[in-house]
Amino acid sequence: MSQVTTYIWRAEAGATSSATSANNIYGSISTASTSINEDNTRTEAISRRHLYDLSQSPVGGHPTFHLIRSKSNAGADANYNNTVFADIAHGGGASEAFAPIILKPGECIRLQGSFNMKSCTKGTDGGGNNALDTDTYFYSFFLNIGGVLTQVSPSFGYGLLANSGSQNSSYQVDNSSFSDKIQGKLIVNQREAFSYIYFNKTNADQIITEAKVRFRVAVPLGGATANTVNLKEFCFVILGAR
Repeated sequence: MSQVTTYIWRAEAGATSSATSANNIYGSISTASTSINEDNTRTEAISRRHLYDLSQSPVGGHPTFHLIRSKSNAGADANYNNTVFADIAHGGGASEAFAPIILKPGECIRLQGSFNMKSCTKGTDGGGNNALDTDTYFYSFFLNIGGVLTQVSPSFGYGLLANSGSQNSSYQVDNSSFSDKIQGKLIVNQREAFSYIYFNKTNADQIITEAKVRFRVAVPLGGATANTVNLKEFCFVILGAR
C-alpha cells in the first residue's frame, strides 16, 4: 500500500468538516500510487505474484523460492580422520545436486544439518604430544557456485573433551563430560545440529548446482596421529528464501 507523507487537510479543533476535506486523503493516496517505489511501499507488502502457485510454473522469475531438498540416513555409518574438509560419503552422502538455479542478488539459501557422532578412536600419542591435545572436529556447508565448490559457512566445531583444548595430560586422563555420553571419558554418541543462511551479496546472478556438508578433524601436533570420528545418522536440508 502506498505511504502518503503529505496531507492537504487535517482535522483541527473547532474546524468545520466537509466532504471535500474528508475525501482529500483518498486523492493523496491515488496520486502516491502512481509512483510506487522503495520509499512509499512497505517492505511487508505483498502482491498477487507472492501468492502464485509455484506448482503451476516451478521455474522462472518468482518472488518465492522453489528449491526445497533434503537428504537423510539412518542405517549406514563411517569413520573419518581427514584433517582437511572432505565429503561425508556414507548413507548416500550428505550432498544434493540439482538442476542449476539462479540465485539473484539479495536472495539466499538456508542450509541445515543434524548429525549423530557415534564414537571416536583416539589417535596415537607421539613426539611428546597427545592425540587429544587436538580433540576438536568440524562441519561446514559448501555450495557449488559457478562451477567452483566453495565453503560458504564458518566451521562448526565440537570437542571430544569437556575441557576441550587442554594440553594437560592429567586433565585429559581425568576428563569427564557433563552428560552420560561417555566412551573412555570422551564425549560421544551426541547429536550435533547447525544451520547457516547464505546470501548472494554480489551484484550479479550466481549459478548454484550443488550443496553439501563436509567434515574434518583437527590437525594433530607433531608426532601424534589424528583422532578418528564415527558418524552415523544424519539429516541435511536445503531450502531457499527471498
